[in-house]
Order: sequence, then C-alpha cells, then structure tokens
Amino acid sequence: MTVAFGSVVNGQQLPDSAFHFQNAHPAFSAGAGPDVCVDTAHHNFHTLDGRYYAFGKLLREDGFRTTSLSEPLDLAMLAECVVLVVANALAAPVGEPNADFNAPAFRQDEIARILEWVVAGGRLLLVMDHAPYPAAAANLAAALGVVSLNGGATYRMFGELPEEAVRTITEEYGITVDSVRRVLGPLGTLGDHAILRGRPGLDPSVRTLMTFGGSAFYPARDVHPLLQVPSSTSGRVSLPGRPSQGPVSSRHTSSALPDITMPSSLGRY
Repeated sequence: MTVAFGSVVNGQQLPDSAFHFQNAHPAFSAGAGPDVCVDTAHHNFHTLDGRYYAFGKLLREDGFRTTSLSEPLDLAMLAECVVLVVANALAAPVGEPNADFNAPAFRQDEIARILEWVVAGGRLLLVMDHAPYPAAAANLAAALGVVSLNGGATYRMFGELPEEAVRTITEEYGITVDSVRRVLGPLGTLGDHAILRGRPGLDPSVRTLMTFGGSAFYPARDVHPLLQVPSSTSGRVSLPGRPSQGPVSSRHTSSALPDITMPSSLGRY
C-alpha cells in the first residue's frame, strides 16, 4: 500500500497530450500488466480522460492496463483492480455554489470496502492536494494510518541539490546561484523505500526530487514517508468548522488560518 499526496493550483489546467517518456525497460509487455483503476466517482480533479491523461499514457507504455471507475466503490468492482488511484476527491463538484468542500468525499461503507480490499492485497495510491482535498479524504486517510493536514506544503526540493543543475539554471536564465537557492528554499530529505531505490539493475536510484506543492501529514508508526520535512517546519491548516469556499491555494487562505509546528516525523505527500 502506498499513500501519496500531490499538487495542483487554481486556474485552468490541461493535460499534456504530447507527453511521451522513452521507457527502455517496460515492466510488462503491452497490455499484459495488471489493471490500474482510477476513481472518477467522487468529483475527482484528476481523471484519465482529463488532467491524468499523461499519467494513464505513462502506465500503458509500461504495460499496465487502465480503467476509470465512475460508480461508488464496491468489492466486485475493486476485485478487477490491482492498483486503485484516488486523486483529489471531493464531496461536491468544483464550482458548486455554497458547497462544503471540506466535507467527506467517501461514505463509511466505501471506506470499509477499500480497507477490506487493501488488506486482501490491493494497492492504493491516494493523492491529496492542498486544502480542501486533505479534508475531503481525511476519513479514508485516517483509516490507512495517516492524519492529513488540510493546508498547503511549500517545500520544493528533497534529497540532494546537484551543483550541475544549479549551474545549468544560472546559465540558461541568467540568475545567480543565491537566487536559485532562494527560490528552491530549504531541502527536505528522502526516505528509504523501494520506490526511490528503483528496480535493481534497471533503474537509477532517486537522489533528488522536486515537487510543485501539496500537503503534509502525520504518519502512524508503521508508515514510512518518502518525503520528509524538518521538525522546525511550520505551516497553516484549515480547522474543522471553517469550510473553504472551494479548492483554493494556501496563498488565499493563510490569513485566516492558524500557525502550527510540525514534528520531525512529518511526511510530505
């Protein structure tokens, strides 16, 4: 099981239909891999025919099959899936007037079925963006051992900061090294995980990872975050009883939200 958290910002976002990754070592021959199911039944911001178009294409080029799930999740439906992707689920469509976007996107019976499927060997990729997405999926995340923070995380770079990359940026954009480091901000750390280590003999290990934003979470003891931020990190979260007016960035909500200090075990995404 993998719990992951992604990022979006306000404004129109379109899929990159021209995206193509040169995959020298596909995991499976074309169409012979397991089925990756992507949830579309919960007003999801990311779907295979929308903003996750490139994601679906990448999976298929690696040999996986992809399926959209447009109905409430049940065990018969999940039985056809090896991996379930739930990305930025909400209880109401984006833009619906007077909707409480912090409300739970999943019913308790759906969560029970998802947990039963995971315990039986299913693999779940749960993607929660900045507020209000962590609140909308908080009950599902909590059942998986994660306390989501309904705010926005601003750490950008994790792992090493390659000097060669810094030099390339300074040369291409005509800015100073100090400017590059200031824009990137402080570095987070990478955990020890098979995803980061890659397939032995086939994939190079991940030493640097740059993100676009997202949210943070408190992990249970047996949860191992891939991306971690220092104990001195502070952030802003939306408290219960203060529903947002829609999917908004932390830039728009920070003035009304209290500061909190994160522990050293804080995970990212």
